[in-house]
Amino acid sequence: MNLKHTVKNNPIYEVDYHDFGEYVEKHLGFHYDFVNENEVGNDSTTPVECPDVVDGITKTMAEELIKDTEEKVTWRPASTVMAALRLKGLVEPGTYLINVCW
Repeated sequence: MNLKHTVKNNPIYEVDYHDFGEYVEKHLGFHYDFVNENEVGNDSTTPVECPDVVDGITKTMAEELIKDTEEKVTWRPASTVMAALRLKGLVEPGTYLINVCW
């Protein structure tokens, strides 16, 4: 049996959760607590995909996040935050490994 597969060159970036939060605060204008928003624990790594093209419901949610910051948006999953950063041209597409260690 032959396994059909495709090879994709998807870049992988490693980012500290604290640095990610500071970057979000600087560029999107609100405090972002990655650990609480995504319910992750210490000594963990969470992959977050950043698409080349942001569309559909993800685009709608990201646009709301950019407009409203802390006023109306109550939950900010990392995928939506990443999509908002992508829409603003602040990050490249790829997989971001958010490392949590305190």
